[in-house]
Amino acid sequence: MNTPFNISQWLKQQTPTAPPRDDFDAIYQQVKPVKSTYRGLKAWTIAAGIALMAVGLAWIYQPSTMTENADRQLTLSQLQQRIYQLEHTLNNHQPVIASDPGSSNLENRVLLEQWLKHLNGQLATTQNPLTQQNLLQAKLSVLQSLTPKQTIQLI
Repeated sequence: MNTPFNISQWLKQQTPTAPPRDDFDAIYQQVKPVKSTYRGLKAWTIAAGIALMAVGLAWIYQPSTMTENADRQLTLSQLQQRIYQLEHTLNNHQPVIASDPGSSNLENRVLLEQWLKHLNGQLATTQNPLTQQNLLQAKLSVLQSLTPKQTIQLI
């Protein structure tokens, strides 16, 4: 009859041996690799990239000069003049709404007038010239949508 092999009994019967000393360095190198000499270079490269991006963003978003402010004011005054003309045209021309109640044309016109009221409220509260310019551009596009189209009617 075969007796089962017991590995723990066999290991206990073996004589203890010391590991070879010359292989310890190779094993240690495999377990804990040597620090790369480029590790510091990677950190400096990342820091330089971040600094370069910060300088680039600062250059892009630099404060506007006096001439840019004058140009912006000129643009604001031109926008205000064009808006005044469109509002004058809309006030003098009483458009006849030739659409049924609940139609898409009438709903669209009501939504545009509500949007115009919202833009006027925003313009009254803002002091930033860039925000004013953006709001005036939006108001101009809404007014252009509200102005009646010039059509020729054939008799």
